[in-house]
Formats: sequence, C-alpha cells, structure tokens
Amino acid sequence: MKVLLRHSLLIIVLLSISFPGAAQKVGIQFFEGTFQEALEEAKSAGKPLFVDAYTSWCGPCKLMASKVFTNEDVGDFYNHNFVNFKIDVEKAKDGPSFAQQYKIRSYPTMLFIGSDGSVIHKIVGARRALPFIEEGKKGLYDESQLDKLAEQYEGGDRDPAFMRKYINLLHVSGGPAYQRISSEYFKSLTEETLKEKENLRLIFNQADRLTAKPFKMILENKALFMEEFGEDKVANKIMVTSLRTVKDAINDRDEELFQEVLSTLEANAGEDADIDIYLVKLEYFQGIEKWVEYQQIATEFLNEYEVEDARLLNTIAWNFYKNVEDEEGLALAEEWAKTSVRVKSAYHNNDTYASLLYKNGKKAEAIEVAEKAIAIAKMEGKDPKSSQRLLDKIFAD
Repeated sequence: MKVLLRHSLLIIVLLSISFPGAAQKVGIQFFEGTFQEALEEAKSAGKPLFVDAYTSWCGPCKLMASKVFTNEDVGDFYNHNFVNFKIDVEKAKDGPSFAQQYKIRSYPTMLFIGSDGSVIHKIVGARRALPFIEEGKKGLYDESQLDKLAEQYEGGDRDPAFMRKYINLLHVSGGPAYQRISSEYFKSLTEETLKEKENLRLIFNQADRLTAKPFKMILENKALFMEEFGEDKVANKIMVTSLRTVKDAINDRDEELFQEVLSTLEANAGEDADIDIYLVKLEYFQGIEKWVEYQQIATEFLNEYEVEDARLLNTIAWNFYKNVEDEEGLALAEEWAKTSVRVKSAYHNNDTYASLLYKNGKKAEAIEVAEKAIAIAKMEGKDPKSSQRLLDKIFAD
C-alpha cells in the first residue's frame, strides 16, 4: 500500500467544490499580508481586490465574519473573482492609514478596489449572503470604464497594453465580446511576444476551463509557463482547472467532457496523475449520484493508498453511510471513519463514525461515540443536532 500523507491542494479544492461541509476552510479565503502586498497580488492575478475593513468591537462585522464570509456560495464567488483581504482598521499596523486613505467612518465598510488603487464599488453595513454576492458583481469592474475601452477598441486601438486591460475587463464582466476579442489578441502573439511576462500572466489567469483557449495555450507551451511560474504552480493550475471543468460536466451530465478531463490529467499531471484521477472520479460520480461507481473507485483508492487526510476520509465514509447498503462496504467505511478520528478528532468525523457504528449494529459503541461528538460540538461552538438525532433514534429502537 502506498502512503498518501497529503495531496493537499487537490483535496482542499475537491472538498470545497464537491463535498459541502467537509472542508474546514469553506467560504472566503483571505490573503495574509499588508494591504499593499494584497493590492500587488490582485494586480498580478488580474483581479479586483475585495477589502473587508472592520473593527474588533463591531457587531455587524462579527456577523459578516461568522455567517456570511463562511457561506459556501459566497466563498465560491469571491474566491473565483477577487483577491480577498481583511484589515482591522484600529489594530493592524497599516489600519489607521488605510482608513484615512479611503475615508472609512462606518463599520463594516467593504471596498472593491482596482489595480490602480481606486474604488470600483463600496458597501457599508452588513448584508446577507445572496445580496452580498449581488453587491460583489458590482465590484467586478467599472462599467463606464468598460464602455470607454469598447470605444477605443472600435476606434482601432490595438496597443498590447490596452488589449490586455480590455480583455481582462471583458473576462471578469462575462461580456459576449470576450471570446472574439481575446481570440484575436491571442492569435496575434508571435513566438517572441508570447514570452512577455504580461502575456504569460494574462493567459495563465484566464485559463479557468479545459475548453478555454488560454488553458490550451498553457498545455501547448507548458515548459514556457513552468519557467515563468514554476512547476508546482502550473501543476496546480491544471488540477484546479480540471476540477472546475468536472463541475461543468456534472451540471451538464456531459460524459464526454469528463473523459476529456481524465485524458488531460493523464497527460499532464505528472507523477501524481493516478491520485488526481481517483479524486476527480470520486467528485464526478458523487455529483451525478452514481453510487455503485463511487463505491468501487473509493474502495480501490483507499486500498491502494494509506490516506492520512481526516477530511477526505470522513467525506468518503459519510457518503458510504448515506448511500451504501452492503455489509462489506459499510465495514470498510467504519474503519475509514475511525482512522479519520484518529488522525484529527472533530465533531463531524465522530458523528460519521457513530452513525456507521449504529448502521453496522454496534449500538453501545455508537452511543459512546455520539455522546463524544456532542461534547466536541459544544467545545467547538457547533450545532450537534445530527448526533443528537442519532442518539434519539438509537434510544427509540
């Protein structure tokens, strides 16, 4: 058996995309560093910067942090479209100067900032998850700026710096002209101009689907992109883009697209291709609810690899609890849940372990673990209703 201690990036992305509640870091992921460093990161990524300006005593700020920023849909939208940054305007080293620069007087104030430091959009006060996503759409780009760039383009401006700026804005806005104008620009690149850092960065940042032209350009010129960004970052790009494309395949029930993802990983994922493929198959079969195939792949994977990722083990064990009925499969799931608890004991994996013990007819052990799960939930500040329902069900039998 091969030991798989961590395959961290793919597992984290896989859990956050496909297995709601399984990953510990669900919601907005905030850049760590100073405001200027965050602004540079956003500029490098070709994205606007979202800034949450808060104070430690602000009640609505705490509400946003605990209820809204942790929402899965909010996280998906903001992580995909922005570099995210939060700053305590009173306690952070650059907090007071930031508040003065952007004239912040109420909390929370949330800013959407362009690469030049100017404010694209501003929110004052708390919002619920869906309105917060709608507000975020206003922060993707300055519509008046997009109109001006369109006029420049129609007037014949094809300066490379202008074209990159225009294509970036079209990309984030989802404008229908993006495909036509970006294709025109990418086709105009010569062997030499392709090597320019600005063009490599533009292509890299816009390679968000396997079917996208920028992604195909990365695969066709992989050595060039590895030289610029490093082998690990290019490998991560291929993995993350593959996972996003699998989500499209799930939504569209597109078997052909799923097979294209597998072929891409086989050809480009390097020595970890077999791990990537196992995890992508798990995502796909869960997404289309083909549990026989899911059980087969999960069993093969965990027989071949000694997995030490508590979240992944817990997720697979829980899916077996909910969707598998044969004794052999449930016995394996019980062991995986037990290992998950051993690796890192938390409320969710103890709840899974207790549920499987009960389903496997081990009531006394299930009661003991369920009570432990409830105690952990109280310490972690989580709702133990799942374990409490399990106990109620056991005692009602």
